[in-house]
Amino acid sequence: MISVEQIHQLENGVKQAVEVINSLKEENGLLKNKLSGYEKRIEELEVLINSFKEDQSSIEDGIINALHQLDVLEDMLSPESAEGSDSPEAQDAVDDTENETPDPEKSPENELDIF
Repeated sequence: MISVEQIHQLENGVKQAVEVINSLKEENGLLKNKLSGYEKRIEELEVLINSFKEDQSSIEDGIINALHQLDVLEDMLSPESAEGSDSPEAQDAVDDTENETPDPEKSPENELDIF
């Protein structure tokens, strides 16, 4: 037969289990809120990363274009190409530099003197 003492022990065990369950539910809710905040922050950072990637790509394209123009200019000015300066590529480079509108930000007074 089951004694009254055993019933009290069982009741205490059930109460403790219910308290632990409630505590874990609260902790679970807090962790879900934190997770939601972290997920929002991750989305914000992904947007920033994509923006930086686009900017980097644009910068790389500009650098490649500038290097190409420098190569063409170097080819035009090199002694071996003095006779071949009438090449279409050289003429295009000259035309490109002649047709550029002056950028006020690139004017000599806005440039930094590093030497």
